[in-house]
Amino acid sequence: MKTKLLFLIMILVLNAKLKSQCVASCSNYVVSSITYTTFPNSGANLVGLFSPNDDDGLTSAIPIGFNFNFYCGTYSQVIIGSNGFLSFDVVNPINPATSQTAQFLPNSGSPNGLVCYNWNDLDPGAGGIVTYTTIGTSPNQQFILTYSNVPIWNTTLLNSGQIILYQTSNVIEVHSGLISTSPYSGTQGIENMTGTSGLAVTGWNQSTWTATNTAYRWSNANIGTPPTTIGGNSVVCFGASANFSCSNMTGANSYSWSLPGGWNGSSTNTALTATAGVAGNVSVTATYSCGTSAPTQFSINVIPAPIVSIISVSPSVLCSGNTVNINASGGINYTLMPGNLPVVPPFTVMPMTNMTYSVYGDNNSGCISVNPGLAPVNVNATPTVVVNSGSVCLGSTFTMTPTGAVSYSFSSLFTSVTPSASGTYSYLVWGIGNNGCVGNAISALTVASLPTIFASASRTTLCIKETTTLTAVGAASYTWTGSAPSPTLLVAPLLPNPSEIYTVRGINAQGCSNTATVVLKINSCTGLVENKPNYGEVKVFPNPFKSQFSVQLQSEINGACFVYDISGALILTKTINANCFEVNLEDFAKGIYYLKITGVNELIKVIKLD
Repeated sequence: MKTKLLFLIMILVLNAKLKSQCVASCSNYVVSSITYTTFPNSGANLVGLFSPNDDDGLTSAIPIGFNFNFYCGTYSQVIIGSNGFLSFDVVNPINPATSQTAQFLPNSGSPNGLVCYNWNDLDPGAGGIVTYTTIGTSPNQQFILTYSNVPIWNTTLLNSGQIILYQTSNVIEVHSGLISTSPYSGTQGIENMTGTSGLAVTGWNQSTWTATNTAYRWSNANIGTPPTTIGGNSVVCFGASANFSCSNMTGANSYSWSLPGGWNGSSTNTALTATAGVAGNVSVTATYSCGTSAPTQFSINVIPAPIVSIISVSPSVLCSGNTVNINASGGINYTLMPGNLPVVPPFTVMPMTNMTYSVYGDNNSGCISVNPGLAPVNVNATPTVVVNSGSVCLGSTFTMTPTGAVSYSFSSLFTSVTPSASGTYSYLVWGIGNNGCVGNAISALTVASLPTIFASASRTTLCIKETTTLTAVGAASYTWTGSAPSPTLLVAPLLPNPSEIYTVRGINAQGCSNTATVVLKINSCTGLVENKPNYGEVKVFPNPFKSQFSVQLQSEINGACFVYDISGALILTKTINANCFEVNLEDFAKGIYYLKITGVNELIKVIKLD
C-alpha cells in the first residue's frame, strides 16, 4: 500500500514539473467555438453619442469597470465604434471615415487594438440600439457591449450580437445572434495595438458570411517556457562552422532553431552546428505538449571572410612536366588546392593534366575565404620518348632508334655514332610531339676495347713437311684461319714459300675481336741438313723457376717484355732497354707462362714451380 502511494506521489510530482513548463502567454491567443448565450443588454444607449454621427462614428473613452489584460497590456478604458468593434487604443485618434471598412486582421493600418463583433458598415442611426454595461462583482466582473437589430448601411439587413470581456481570466467572447455581412465584407476577430498580430474566426476575416446563434471565445494560449540560455560562438567568420547549444528544458519534446540570413544548419535538439552567414540573432524555441515557447535569442557578430583574387597565371598553357607560377592577393596566408599546401604567392606548381587550382586565404582575424580564387591551367601532354641503349666494340657503329614523338634531334647530331675510343657515352635525344611539347631520353652506350693479339711460331724458318707450333695470346678465345678454335696450331707446310702467312682471330670477354699474323719462311731444303730451332738469340734461366728468372739477349733492345698466362691473358708488362733483365713472377701461381719480347719473333715458354 505504501509503495503504491509513493508511486502515485512520484507521478503527480513529475506531472506537476512537466506542466510547470507550460504557462499562459499574454501575447498569443487561441480561438474556440462555444455555446451561444445571451447576456444582459441593459445600460447606457450609445445611439446619439457617436461622433461625428451614428453612422461611422466613435465614442470617447468609456470605462471598462476593471483592469483588462489584452496582448500583454493592461487597459481600463475602451473606445466603441458604431461599425461593430471596440478599441483599447484610447490615445491614438481613429479616423471615423475609414472605420466603416473592415480590414483583414492583422493589419498595421488604423484602427488597432481591436475586438470585432462584425466590423462592417453598420448604421445605428438607421435603427437598433448599442449599449454597454459592467455586471458582477470583482474579481468576476464582465463588460458587455451589445448591438441590437442594427442594420447595415442602406440595407434592411439587421445585426445583433455581444462582446464580453471577462475580469481576471481576460477571456474575450463574441456571441452572434444574427449577422449578415452582405453586401460588404465583415470581420470577426481580435488584433494587437500595433497591428502585427491578430486572430480572426476562420472564414470571417474581411469576407462575406452569415451567422445565427454562434459564439467564439479568445483566450490566452498555453505556451512552453523558453530555453533559459543559448551558449556558443558569439563571434564567427563568414562561412565558418559554428556550434550552439541551449539549456535542456524539462518536458520539452523538441527544439526549433532560427538563424540569420545566409546561415545553413538545422536541428531539433539542444545542439546546433551551422555555417555562418550574416550577423544577427540565433534563436531557439522549445516545443511542449501544450505548445511552442517564445524564442530565446543569442546575438552573433560575423566577421567577413577575405576575398582572394588571382592576379596572374603564367603560363596558362604549358607542357606537362613544366612549372606554372600563380600569383594571388586578398589574404595574409594562403593555401593552394589540390595539395593542401600552405604557400606564399607566387606559387610554383607542376601540373600534369588540365586542372583548376583553388587558392584560399585568411585574414588577420583568422577567417578563411569561402569562395577561393580559381586559376585554370591547360596542360598539353609531353611526349614520352624512349630510345635504345647498347654496347659495341671499338670501331663499330651504334644506331639510336627513338620512339614516342613525331620528330627527333640528337646531342650527337646524327642517329648513328662511331666512337673513337673505348668507354661509356651518353647521348641526349629530344622528341617533339604534334602539340609542340618536347620530351627527352638518354641513350647509354658502352664501347669495349679490342683485344691486342700477339701471334708467334716456335720456328719461323723451316723446311717443307717440318712442323712448327703457332701460338696466340691476348684474348679469351682464338681461331686460326681454316682451323678449329684453339690458341695453338701445329702446322707442317708441304710447299716452299718465302712468306707463308697464318692469321689468328682472338675474341675477348666483351665479344670484341682482333687479328694477328705469323709469317713463316718455308724452304725446300734439298740436300741440306734439317733446320733446327734457333734460340741462340734469347737465353732464359733458370727454366723452370720458382719466383723469378733472367733473360739475356745478344744485343741491347729498347722495348718491352710481355708475360701471358696459359689462357692468353696479359698479366705483366716490363719495359726493357738492355740486353739482360729479370722477370719476377713471385705473386703468381705455378704453371706455364709465355714471354713475348719486342723484336723477337719467338714466343718463349717458361714454367713456374711451387
